[in-house]
Order: sequence, then structure tokens, then C-alpha cells
Amino acid sequence: MPGILTSVTIKNGSPSMSSREVLGMARRIADQTGDQVAAALVGADVSSLTPELAASGADVVYLSESEFLTEFQAKVYLKVFQDIGEVAQPHTILFPADAIGMDLAPRLAYRLGAGLVTDCVDFAIRDGRCIFIKPVYGGKALAHLRVTTPVALATVRPRTQEPFPADTRRIPERVIVAPQIESIPREATVTDRIEEEGEEVNLEDAKVVISGGRGMGSSEAFRQLKKLAKILGGAVGASRTAVDAGWMPPSHQVGQTGKIVAPDVYFAVGISGSSQHIAGMGGSKIIVAINRDPEAPILRIANLGVIEDYRNVLPALIDEFSKILKN
Repeated sequence: MPGILTSVTIKNGSPSMSSREVLGMARRIADQTGDQVAAALVGADVSSLTPELAASGADVVYLSESEFLTEFQAKVYLKVFQDIGEVAQPHTILFPADAIGMDLAPRLAYRLGAGLVTDCVDFAIRDGRCIFIKPVYGGKALAHLRVTTPVALATVRPRTQEPFPADTRRIPERVIVAPQIESIPREATVTDRIEEEGEEVNLEDAKVVISGGRGMGSSEAFRQLKKLAKILGGAVGASRTAVDAGWMPPSHQVGQTGKIVAPDVYFAVGISGSSQHIAGMGGSKIIVAINRDPEAPILRIANLGVIEDYRNVLPALIDEFSKILKN
């Protein structure tokens, strides 16, 4: 029996990066505890993804397929995960801290009477047990938490773990778990999909993120950020104040209550740097802050700080990057 079960989110027909990261974390835990790693593969026509999950670290793949699982429905997926849990009997269940994981994990923990640790960024093994590590107090401290219930659940913050190096030689055991969900009423029906304009690069997967905050002053000002992002092949983010002002959609919000990003380069333009915002981008490798306020907290964590009005800086950046990348 596997000891660790991971949830897999399907995105554009493939396991999401966050799912592969969680699978990598499970593999690293198992390598220290001697457990097996299982992946719960749930959806419609997803069986072809089994080899990819095996290559990413899964010893066992629990497969539950149905046309009713084409779109995520919380109550339906909850029943499927509960059924998979009863078959797999894991002592630890890991979810990516994406929209599906954050929805399902608390529900499943309640059903199982299990302890749940949310927003984990790392783990440690003590006396053969997994200790979950998560930021607290706005990222100023790390809490080390051990779940004492027989089954432990955790959500794992994206970009805090590395996917396991692909090993295509791994042959997984595949277990079919027939979904018993036809009697569960659907809460919503997807009738159409409209891709958000300008979302060429996924914010959470982007290597370069250019975010704007209150200092941008208007939604029109974000056009420059989009232009720079397009040149650099990056994505545009926003602080909560910019989203609350209606300058950018909520899907672009970076922070504790938004998306967690950890790009190679993060541009913080007109962002003061609240603890909530830093909690969402503090894992960025290089932080470039552009702010005319020399006392802005973001400058304390920035690798490069430009104390200047963004309107004087962005046009020059756009021109220079255009020239460099053109050549």
C-alpha cells in the first residue's frame, strides 16, 4: 500500500506544473521514509497520462475516469477522492495549493477527520514522520507542524518544490477506481470558455513577472507593463490594491490571497511591498523594484531598487530590452 497519495490537476491536457512539484515532494519524502508514492488521476480520457506521472515519481496511479469528470465539480471530485482514499489507504495526502487543491483539501480533511496543513513550502522528516513547514506571520517566520491524526493532509505552495527528474523507465502499478458519482447533482455546467485576452504566458509558470501596484495610478498605465511583459516573454501581475481598484482582473493578483509566483525575475512597479504581497512573490530569484518612494518596504528585499517614477523608467526599459532582444 502506498503511504503518500498526491492529487493531480490536469491543465491543457497534461499534469500541471504544481502537480508535478507535489509529486516530486512526495517522492523525496518517500525516499526518506520508505513509503510508496501514488497519484490520483481523475478526469475524462486521462489514462494516457499514467506514464508521465510514473516518470515524475509515482509508483502507483489510481485512475478514475468518467465523462462526468470533464469539469471540476467540488462535490463530485470529493466523492471520487474519498473513494480513492478508501482503496489506497494512504497516511499522507498532498494537494497542490491551486484552486482545485484549496477547494478539495479542507473538504476531504473534514470527511476523513484528518488534520490539514495548508500552504506548505517544505518538509522535514523526524522520527520517521513528516513535518510540514509553512510560513506564518506574513512570511516572517516558519512553523514546523506535525499532524497527529492517522491521515495527514497538506496543500503545497506552487514553486516551492522541484519536480522529480523524469525517469521514463519507471513502470507504475495502475489501479482502476470506478467513479460512483452519477447520483450526485451537478452544481454548475460549463457552457463556454473564453480565454482571457493577453494571457499568453501563465502567471504562475512565467519566468518573468512584471507586476504593478497602487503607484501605477490607472488601468491604462498597465499597458506599459503588458508591453514589457510581451517583449520579455513574461506575464503581468498586480497587487491587491491594483485589483481592488479595477485596474487588473483578480486572476492577476499576486500575494497571500492571490497567486503565488517564484519567477527568475520579478519586476515590482509602483508596489509598496505589503507583507501580503511579499508572501506571494518572496520566492522570486531576482527582484527589481521601481518606486519613487525611497521608504517603500519592497526596496528592503529587492536585489535592484530604482527610486524613480515608473513613467520615467519603463519607456527606457522597453526600448533597451527591445534593442537587446532584437539583436
